[in-house]
Amino acid sequence: MSAIVQDIFSVDLFATRIGDLDNLYLFADAETEKAYRLLWDASDQPLAFPLPLPGIGILKLGSRMQYGGREWEVILSTRGERAEYLFFSADGHQMTLPAEEAELLYAQQASPAERAALVERQKRHQISDMSRSEMEKATMKLKAVLSGTAAGSASTTRRAVRIVKNAPTLLDAFVALGGRDSDKGSRAPRLPPDTEQLAKQEIETYYNGPDAPSANKAFRHYVARCEVETVLPMSLPTFLLRVEKYGNRRTRGGIRAEYQAADIPLYLDIREPVHGLFPHELLYIDHTQINLFVDGPYNEDWGKPWLTCGRDGHVPVARAMYLDMRAPSQLAALMILRDYVRRWNRLPRIVVVDGAAEFKSGAFKSFCDMLGIDVRYRATNKPRGGGPIESLFGVTEDEFINGLEGSSILLKQPRAISLVQLPNERRRWKFESLYEALEFYLFQTRPTVVHPRLGMTPLEFESIRLQESGSREHLTVAFDENLLLLTSSYPPQHRHKVHPHRGIWETGDYYWHSDMSSLGGQRLEVRVEEWCTNVIYVNTGKKWLTAIRRSVEPYCGRQRCEVAQAMRTAARFNQLAARRARNTVKQVRRMVASSDRLVFDEKLAQQRQVIGFVYGRLNMTMARTIPVELRVPPAIGVDRRAAIFRTSSASEVRDALDVSPLTKSPSEDTWSEPDGRTGFL
Repeated sequence: MSAIVQDIFSVDLFATRIGDLDNLYLFADAETEKAYRLLWDASDQPLAFPLPLPGIGILKLGSRMQYGGREWEVILSTRGERAEYLFFSADGHQMTLPAEEAELLYAQQASPAERAALVERQKRHQISDMSRSEMEKATMKLKAVLSGTAAGSASTTRRAVRIVKNAPTLLDAFVALGGRDSDKGSRAPRLPPDTEQLAKQEIETYYNGPDAPSANKAFRHYVARCEVETVLPMSLPTFLLRVEKYGNRRTRGGIRAEYQAADIPLYLDIREPVHGLFPHELLYIDHTQINLFVDGPYNEDWGKPWLTCGRDGHVPVARAMYLDMRAPSQLAALMILRDYVRRWNRLPRIVVVDGAAEFKSGAFKSFCDMLGIDVRYRATNKPRGGGPIESLFGVTEDEFINGLEGSSILLKQPRAISLVQLPNERRRWKFESLYEALEFYLFQTRPTVVHPRLGMTPLEFESIRLQESGSREHLTVAFDENLLLLTSSYPPQHRHKVHPHRGIWETGDYYWHSDMSSLGGQRLEVRVEEWCTNVIYVNTGKKWLTAIRRSVEPYCGRQRCEVAQAMRTAARFNQLAARRARNTVKQVRRMVASSDRLVFDEKLAQQRQVIGFVYGRLNMTMARTIPVELRVPPAIGVDRRAAIFRTSSASEVRDALDVSPLTKSPSEDTWSEPDGRTGFL
């Protein structure tokens, strides 16, 4: 009814009852409906089918041919500039072929009678080839012949009567009466070949080049070449038509520009839905940088965080999320799976991800293999393959992020913003509060909003689908130490050789466990603890060992990314000192300074401490229990920390450093410890 009221389809409401669905026909326009009604009334018996569908190819539906060792059957076809046929085999395979190639293959395998019929169908004019004016003319002439009135002049009337009399069916007569006005006229080219060839060369070499000038600039360049070559140039409108014909978006703007202008491919696999059959079967995972500036504990600018999200393919709801200040890495890919199990006590059967390095890492692929998860990679630079998760990011930005203080949406047009209105100067959101707000929006608010595709809320739809498909409680996955260990990251080298007296070398130092003394020379599997750099996990083949860094003190409370950045900074400092101060008087001083303990980045330390506190409350950090001495939180200042370690015992260090910037109020000068907190790391 909505399509009829909006005039999308044409229906004669005076001659058709909408309640009689068996005899209700929808037409593209009024002219097609008039033609069909005329043929219906003129026939001795009602037509068994409506007018042929527009755009059907030359090969009939059901035509069979051999290709690639299989027998294929035509189930769908199209016509036009990029016409193609869809074939289906008896064993469930499918393929598409261009129309010219498919018709040629069919003609080579067909019998002489079938080949002659194919040639006849190629010459035959169909209703889909008729314009609106031709259809109006055919309707007028056929109505005049059937009523016995004149269809124009005497010769036109005689010709129309002869066509109707000799046509095998009224349908063929209707097509013939429409004429072939579109085929009239000269098809000979009006421009000289040199003009056309020079325009083609100019478009392919200059317009399609990496500089990507406009069509007007390319036309001026083309006219200049025509003057040099003494060739008559074509006009600008004609040149623009050639630009549409020979222009190449890929060479002008790259793969992404070509992809944006390309047609959206159809999903032709009818055996299984693209987005899964039931809830928790298929999960889309992707990252995005949130357009929001985050404020630090001391009102410093932390920049914009990264959100890793998992979205169910069958039910339009978020399943897991991970928020971090670092760019996506192997940790984000594993943490999203941890969060999935923490929330739902199960894992998806299929995971759809892009081709990023973190989703091809050894730890991610190993975890999916062990838990029976099928990893499917989307095509490179084709984001439409992850439409559900991209849609979730877009809705989150429009409905949630855009209305927050410090949103950087306005920076998409930076010239329209004054300095006093910059979003990074209006930031108000802390990392912890942003995590809680995002979690509430994704898991509490969005599932209770009526979805336009479902006509109900996602929670109601999921409840119905679980009743229909089953809850599958036998697929439960426990959120325990085993899961945390399996989702711990691999170092760059998955296996390390054990030194019988020192242990395993990793991240600039040796890690030791007393059981390693009997494993000297063996290469063992190693996993690192991202939330504590003093710990790695070693698989001896019989059990997992928690190996401790030999020099614990300089890295207490530090996470792995902090130590890695500090080492990179120290290495760059040493290289710079070597280049600038080589053979100088200050070389000795710089070398002494570079040999001192690592200097950690205070901003990064604050970020990791806050992020660690957030996920520590959710029990998503440490895979195995470690001594308390290794979990001392970092102090506020580097110098104070160094002095404490040099002059105090382990218990005094814990008492002195048992503070957290998380609980400091902007209006207070004192620190207070949250109730029940045992200290992170």
